[in-house]
Amino acid sequence: MSTFYAIRTNGFGYQALDLNILDVAHFAPEDSDPDSILSFNLHNSALAGWWQAPQAEFISNQDVDDQGIPDISYWIGASLVLSPKAHRYLGPSLEDTGELLPVTVGNETFYIYNCTTLGEEDPDRSEYEIMGDMPVNFTALAFKPSAAEHKVFKSKFEGSLTLFCGDWFKEAVEGFGLSGVVFDGSLVLRD
Repeated sequence: MSTFYAIRTNGFGYQALDLNILDVAHFAPEDSDPDSILSFNLHNSALAGWWQAPQAEFISNQDVDDQGIPDISYWIGASLVLSPKAHRYLGPSLEDTGELLPVTVGNETFYIYNCTTLGEEDPDRSEYEIMGDMPVNFTALAFKPSAAEHKVFKSKFEGSLTLFCGDWFKEAVEGFGLSGVVFDGSLVLRD
């Protein structure tokens, strides 16, 4: 049986990439569907075909101890920002599950990892809380063993809001001593 983890932010002390999707959307072809760009993570849209490396910076969160720039952090939805170090260690292994989009920060190149791979959920062990006829929150999430074939993946059932992984990615991040994320064996975020 495969073990899966939700990749979560390691607190609010790390700086965050100050880049909005609107800062890059103007590079998209004119005939592009705006939803596929503005909500790229939900639509599983590829951006590499038109992406041009923007200039950006990291900013501190207010009222917290500044822990600096992390090696890995979340960007919009289920996408990650990889530092040059994280990209060197993990980038080649992530190319088959998504795309790596360059961002210039100072004189360094960081990469946004846009995951475009969906893991197959186990419908017998995944369930929503239903209010009326509408699913409002998922209460259980499990993946089929086939999801372990992917280094990192999203869940359509979960709305593509979180990235998930198996042991390989967890052990690589921890083994290389990369900061910024933690791995949660509880795939459902509890209040």
